[in-house]
Amino acid sequence: MTRLRAQTVVDTAFHSPCGKFTDVRWAETRVVGYFGYTECKLRNTAGNCDRFRIDIDEVEMATSDHVASQRRQTFCHELGHTLGVNHDSGTNYPSGGGVADTAHSCLRNGRVPSAGKPWHTRYGPHHIQKHINPWFS
Repeated sequence: MTRLRAQTVVDTAFHSPCGKFTDVRWAETRVVGYFGYTECKLRNTAGNCDRFRIDIDEVEMATSDHVASQRRQTFCHELGHTLGVNHDSGTNYPSGGGVADTAHSCLRNGRVPSAGKPWHTRYGPHHIQKHINPWFS
């Protein structure tokens, strides 16, 4: 949350025990073929997702060449989905703020190609300006 807050206009903190009104629930489970998966579990009357479940597959994660970096990227990636950000894949990355570098974002799909890159824990300008900040502004 600290990294998310440092990158965006998110300035809200809410601490409570997990219960039926928890916004995001994390679970370690098998998600064969994926490192993680985010699912909307409850929609509000406006049709927006009000409660998410994020499944993380540590067994699949262990197959990565760069396990620690893959874990950081996957957690950032899945949390991004709860903030309304979609996938970027291939070479068709949107640009934001005049900087076409969302290829260097944790919302990039797939295995991390190398260890310890800043984008493993960062959202691209497009994600921040067009998805995350409007959600909280």
